[in-house]
Amino acid sequence: MKLIVRNFGAIKRSTIDLSKKLYLFVGYNNTGKTYITRLIYEIFNPETLNDFSNSSYNKFEGTNADKFSLSKELIDTILANYSDYLKNVVVKRLLKSPPNNTHINKELQIEFKYNFNEVKKHKLKSGASIGISNPETKTEIEIYNLQKKANSLDIEILHFKMDDILAKLPNDFFDNVAKKKFEREITSVKGDVSKIFVSSLLNLLLQNKEKPFFLPSNRISILENAEELRRQEDKRRKELSEFILDLMENQSKERELISNLLAKKTESESPSFIANIINEIIKLRSNKDEDFLRNGTGFHKELLEKLINILGGEIIYEKVASISSPVEKFKLNKLDKKLVLDLASSSVNQLSTLFLYFKYWAKPERNFLMVDEPEENLHPENQILLINLLLEFITNNRLLITTHSPLVAEIINNYIILSQLDDKGQIIENNKLVNTDVSPDNTAIYFFQGDNVVEHKIENYGTIFSSFKLAQEKVFSLGDNLSELMYNQQNKI
Repeated sequence: MKLIVRNFGAIKRSTIDLSKKLYLFVGYNNTGKTYITRLIYEIFNPETLNDFSNSSYNKFEGTNADKFSLSKELIDTILANYSDYLKNVVVKRLLKSPPNNTHINKELQIEFKYNFNEVKKHKLKSGASIGISNPETKTEIEIYNLQKKANSLDIEILHFKMDDILAKLPNDFFDNVAKKKFEREITSVKGDVSKIFVSSLLNLLLQNKEKPFFLPSNRISILENAEELRRQEDKRRKELSEFILDLMENQSKERELISNLLAKKTESESPSFIANIINEIIKLRSNKDEDFLRNGTGFHKELLEKLINILGGEIIYEKVASISSPVEKFKLNKLDKKLVLDLASSSVNQLSTLFLYFKYWAKPERNFLMVDEPEENLHPENQILLINLLLEFITNNRLLITTHSPLVAEIINNYIILSQLDDKGQIIENNKLVNTDVSPDNTAIYFFQGDNVVEHKIENYGTIFSSFKLAQEKVFSLGDNLSELMYNQQNKI
């Protein structure tokens, strides 16, 4: 599926293919690379999909039938509704636009283009269930499931009867839960099947499985300021609650209060990707499972070892006092010392959230990692090691990189060329490269040139980063001229 955006910040027109595994965004400053990255993050974010499905922008009311067929008209309508939601809700939040700003609505256009045959080809499986857990076991009890088989357009919905659901519950379940209330909640969940269908269909179109993770270029301060940002968010929520109470008590001020409420929300709300990182950090600091804090998930051990090599140590969690919560420290490999992150190098602080991502947050596969300017604070040798590491990660995942580094761009270009050579194994071994899934077919490179976004053509020899080469040639050419002038000066007779 392709995303088409017009009149978004500096961008007059852009078309991004959302089906690729590797994205590289290059271009001049202030040309919209971060804007588009943040929009893509929101498009793939399950919370955005869920919020849209539960909003008034979702016009699909469902059907009483247990089986119905997908049509192009239905998909077109759902995508148009999703586009409206992105434009009127999500983009306003991204740009921190006042709620009464209609200029963005008139100018901005968001569209999706998809291949209907691709929709038919893929299977879809979703549904709703309840989790029942006790110290010994955890049981999932299905309420309904929704599925589409591969090479079919038929959607089948299987609703489980209330008696069947109740029969699967533990004998003592209703000792602490009111039966009538439980049955009402189950009935309510059954009524949400149309909303689940809409979010599941969008996930199918996006081929999306896991929540995306975006590391912004200013990530160096997130760990340090996590607690303060959380306090600010709590304060914001308290103020919003007070606005709502005031609204309920003062009917005459309704119009003004609603405007203030929405303006306050837009103005102070942190970007969702920042809020996501902060929430995960706070969870780790309050986690009492010492084994988990020490070992992580274990899903990406090899990548972590390579990242430890780049950092010269690792991020650990350690209590300052016996009754305190654990906090992040940097443990150096060579000196066997532990430093608070304030005293660690800028490169360590820059990569600390990426370290936590690989150790604790990334799923085994089907992740979508977005990194804004990964080269920040890194020596060229470490830039090479880090990009190799990130490209190794995409074997079963997606990766989006924005960069101003010619080195980063050429590393990726080298892997594109390498993927088309016959004897790759020997080349990888001789040059200490990594096995990766990079290829011309699953890679998209976009140049942000000012008002337009242009897709680089990828051929047998990769692509040419003209703007980088021109800038480098200016510097090297001047260096050659100055060297010649110095030579002439020193050899005057």
